[in-house]
Amino acid sequence: MVGIAILLAMIPASLFIAVQIPYKKKKIAQWVIGKVEPHLDGNISIDKVAIALYDRIIINNILITGTPGDTLVHIGKLSADISAGDFLRGRLYFDRVYIEDGIFHYIEEGSKEFSNITRIFKIDPSARNKSPEKSSFPHIKVDELRINNYGFHYVDCRPPKGPVAPGCMDYTNILVSKITGRFHNFEVVDGAIEADIKSLAATEKCGIELRYLTGHIRFADRTIMVNDIYLKDNYTTLIADYLSFSAIAGKGSIKDFLRKIAL
Repeated sequence: MVGIAILLAMIPASLFIAVQIPYKKKKIAQWVIGKVEPHLDGNISIDKVAIALYDRIIINNILITGTPGDTLVHIGKLSADISAGDFLRGRLYFDRVYIEDGIFHYIEEGSKEFSNITRIFKIDPSARNKSPEKSSFPHIKVDELRINNYGFHYVDCRPPKGPVAPGCMDYTNILVSKITGRFHNFEVVDGAIEADIKSLAATEKCGIELRYLTGHIRFADRTIMVNDIYLKDNYTTLIADYLSFSAIAGKGSIKDFLRKIAL
């Protein structure tokens, strides 16, 4: 019995040692690409995948693209702590997730229903809208999410209705950089996102700096709600029990913000 116990203990240790070999890291990355890429109208590349301390997965240089030069997402480093039990049960429950460097591009194409996401992931918006079922998006839970030096780029291919004054945000071309944040109890359920913001900072290309943000945020049904908000930028400080932004029905575009967003 003792011999069997020792043998069982050696199996995960042997696997852990094996995947530290550079050749094996590349093979794991190729295996992941082979599983994901057939579901894309595009390409995915991964530099390497490593497993540390049995329950930590580290992935370097994740890149998802459509046509050449059409980058959807780039992540310099992704580190995630997940228990083997949850992983084997198909549950995306993480103790910690760390994302460092990179950018996410969201580009509306033709109308607000179509984007580079629907194109690259081969999503039919019309079929999704007709279905009465709940979102098929997986349930994700992260006890602690950290983001360091990330970027976000939103592009509405339709031109703005008027010129954008200097120092003001162009809602048809939003470019946010230096996104650094810490979130607790991050959860995605049926397409809704909820989290406790412990700290968040970022800079938009027009010069607006989000220097500090805390609160509890929920994003669902085209509505962003923040409770117990403390926000400080380079112009003002906002302290409130509750703040909500909702897209008015039939006026989903954010480029005409004042008329189409209920505050």
